[in-house]
Amino acid sequence: TAAGGGTVLSVAASSARLALLPKTRLLKIAAPLNTAVFLKFGDNTVTAGTTTGTFDNFVGEGVVGWIGVPPGATHVAYIGTTAGSAILAQA
Repeated sequence: TAAGGGTVLSVAASSARLALLPKTRLLKIAAPLNTAVFLKFGDNTVTAGTTTGTFDNFVGEGVVGWIGVPPGATHVAYIGTTAGSAILAQA
């Protein structure tokens, strides 16, 4: 758990995923200073990429973003352009 709440995500150049809490409708993500974070929503098999069509949203380097969770999504996949630590909070 990150200071102030949230989950620390180890972002790397390969896709990883996280189960969303029930009834999550918003994500707040703080991207690391050295990498953008690309996100894709889906089920327990979802993967994210960095090219058009392989991600739903992205948060730029050092940016904090609020992202709506689409209905039916149970997981979020994430990937970065390089390794870093992002912070994700669910609401």
